Amino acid sequence: MAAEMNDRRELVLKLVIQEFIENPLTPVASELLVRKYGMNVSSATIRNEMAALEDLGYLTHSHTSAGRVPTDAGYRYYVENLMDRTPLSATEQRTIRHQFYQVRSELDQWIQLAGAGVGAHSPERIGCDPAARVPGALQASRADRDPRYDGAAGAGVARWHDSSADICARYGALAG
Repeated sequence: MAAEMNDRRELVLKLVIQEFIENPLTPVASELLVRKYGMNVSSATIRNEMAALEDLGYLTHSHTSAGRVPTDAGYRYYVENLMDRTPLSATEQRTIRHQFYQVRSELDQWIQLAGAGVGAHSPERIGCDPAARVPGALQASRADRDPRYDGAAGAGVARWHDSSADICARYGALAG
């Protein structure tokens, strides 16, 4: 008979994961769950439920007498079905938004700095033919993708965010 998830197994899985999160170096023993949570069943019953959860792929253990640890599938089941969901407070939401905003700003600054360094490698400086032209379709698509692209500078003009290899490939020359 194949094991199926039921209320007791969900409770055991939830408790095993919570215990393992608190102490990730120690596999969770059935006796610990019975004693700590005052379960009205024997540790042998909990061991049987853990064995069923292992058959379902939610728990594993290193050897026969060891306690159980959650698998990736067990964590996934916990997050999707068992984890207590509490809405974030306005302060927590504001903090998270602020942190993402800061990261975005740093990334934009990093891109500008990286681009400034690459900008020193104009087509003339790396031995490419500056008279070569980028096809109009490529130029238009670049302008659509990148608002920093200065199409007014003329077709075929490499911008600061082009790498030397890109520029030479585009102009048909070899770097070096």
